[in-house]
Amino acid sequence: MRKISFAVKGSAEEQDWLNGWAKLGWNLRHVSGYVYSFKQQSFPVFIATRYLTTLPERTTDDNIIQDVALKTPQLFVQYAAVAKRAHASPKTAADDIVSGKIIAAARQRLLKAELLWALLGFLAIFSRMVYLNVSGFTAPSGMGILGSLMSSVPFLGDLLLWLVGLAGDS
Repeated sequence: MRKISFAVKGSAEEQDWLNGWAKLGWNLRHVSGYVYSFKQQSFPVFIATRYLTTLPERTTDDNIIQDVALKTPQLFVQYAAVAKRAHASPKTAADDIVSGKIIAAARQRLLKAELLWALLGFLAIFSRMVYLNVSGFTAPSGMGILGSLMSSVPFLGDLLLWLVGLAGDS
């Protein structure tokens, strides 16, 4: 079974969500982005998430499910199956700080994407205006280039998509 969750990687919320599925008999098998794969199992386990700056050597005693590398900030989130709930539950203030850094990095990426989207929209409008002016398609009276732009159905469709994308990012 696959489920989607937008929780911060390694956070207490993500760990609680994973352990909720484990209570129902679905144990984590794989993490890929925001998609989590589960497998039905009869014996209960708990899922522990840990933040690591480097990956330690693995031993045969480890019940590590997967290590997920994050680019910003550069660290690893390790998912492991543990037998006791006490080993899966404790999240410290340091974990909250790391979760905050992950959120701040995601907000920065989102802000850059919004600025890029706004710039591309502006460049599309400007290039269309230059094209209409150079090609002579503008009306000699009335609103000129702006009137020609607003009467163009493909341009209005593109403008609408751009505005929806801009509003959807915020």
